[in-house]
Amino acid sequence: MPTYLRRKEKFRLFHFRLFAVVAIMALSAIFLLMGSLALRIIALFLLVGVLVIPYFRKSFDRAFLLPIFLIFFIFLLYTPIRFAIANAYTLDSGEYTFTARVGEVSYVYGGKGEVDYYLLTDIKVDGKKYNGDCKIKLKYNDFKLGDVVEAKGYITSEKVSFDGNQPSANYLKGIRYQATVYQIFGTGANKKELSEIVQEKARTLFEERLGYKVGGFCTSMLLGGTDKMSYEDTTAFRHSGTAHVFAVSGLHVGVLIGGFLFIMRKLRFKPLLKIAVATPILIFYAYLTGFSPSVLRATVMVLYSLSAEIGGNRHDFITSIAFSAIVVLLVNPLYAFSVSFQLSYCAVLGIAGIQPPLKRYFKRKKIPLAEALALSCSTSLAITPLGVYYFSWFSALSIILNVIVIPIISVLYVLVLCEFFLAMIIPSFKILSRAIYYVGGTIMDGISMANDLPFIGFEVQFTPFLVILTFVILLLISEQCLLSNRHKKWIGTLGTMFTALVAAFSV
Repeated sequence: MPTYLRRKEKFRLFHFRLFAVVAIMALSAIFLLMGSLALRIIALFLLVGVLVIPYFRKSFDRAFLLPIFLIFFIFLLYTPIRFAIANAYTLDSGEYTFTARVGEVSYVYGGKGEVDYYLLTDIKVDGKKYNGDCKIKLKYNDFKLGDVVEAKGYITSEKVSFDGNQPSANYLKGIRYQATVYQIFGTGANKKELSEIVQEKARTLFEERLGYKVGGFCTSMLLGGTDKMSYEDTTAFRHSGTAHVFAVSGLHVGVLIGGFLFIMRKLRFKPLLKIAVATPILIFYAYLTGFSPSVLRATVMVLYSLSAEIGGNRHDFITSIAFSAIVVLLVNPLYAFSVSFQLSYCAVLGIAGIQPPLKRYFKRKKIPLAEALALSCSTSLAITPLGVYYFSWFSALSIILNVIVIPIISVLYVLVLCEFFLAMIIPSFKILSRAIYYVGGTIMDGISMANDLPFIGFEVQFTPFLVILTFVILLLISEQCLLSNRHKKWIGTLGTMFTALVAAFSV
């Protein structure tokens, strides 16, 4: 072999996946258009990295550069078009008399107490319908979910622009307006959507059988979100590093579809029939949970793996992650700025890149529960940089608590799911209620006790530099990095010490 080829092969650092590079190009295009200065610089580095791939990969076919950059230009064109559509047919800020439907009622303390805010959908002014939802705060009205309201007030509009400012959390949730209501003329007919009917039935069912505390916890775990829980309980889960159980994602979708796949496997369903049954189930569940980025990601990944089975191909985890990212970003490029999107993909990338070497290490050292511990460590390591950056809190016990909580949550999720569906068919069915109450209450009490420990965690500020540095270190010690284990140990040890030292000055 020629010397120059051996030299190129020697400096090859990472395993290559075509779809992963395509997903990077899609993200780069979005960040160049919408990101802050730091994100735009990162996007430029990613673009340069893609350009030098052929020089570090002897087996890379340079013809692939054309479709890869085609994706980049497609997202450059598609993103502003998608944003223009999102901004179209929205109200400008001003005073209006409008009609709208109550799409959500959020309570201050989780149960049916003081209302925090109402979310209005299907907003109409002079009979014309406008895009987006409106958030209003009222202390003297008792609207019900689905009520059609006629009111007058001042509406403040929010739109996305290409000025480098990232969209707000409200905008990512579809909330385009905040309103100060002067006068309410009355309420009309009650019009509930199917997802709202199911959510309300779930909330009512679990609150009646389990009480507001455990009932709100089970409803939040089943359908996502924490608006059914008290602030104290939500804070306890967040500080303990276990709040991800309320973000409907791979854990929930995996348990849900795993049960159906088990039954279909016992009945000897063919792969094509499996995907025909799984697709409507997953899409309907995604609809019930509001098509959040994390549940969309999990849904696409499951369908991708089932499709690979149909073609008789081996399921590639990295490729399925990248493919799902492209699909989710095509649905809405704004999801790239969603905390849910970012944490969800960090978690699965951590499982793909960090879990395998950790699992081998734990098994070699004969550490108990090696697989569960490796899963908890990999996901915690992957989501911690962004979690600390966004929430300014580091949970010292998150790895240990997740090893304990995740298996119990998986069992509880199955019980809650069975209780809900069986209660819809047989309203008097309450066989599982006692077990759910005991398990759910034990988890909540345990998390609350852990949250009272003085060393549960501490506040810390992560700068973008620290976030990037941590991710680079994780990438260099991941399964996809071709460095020797000896080099990975040095990088991991020195990188961790340096990151901890820098972070210590931010406490």
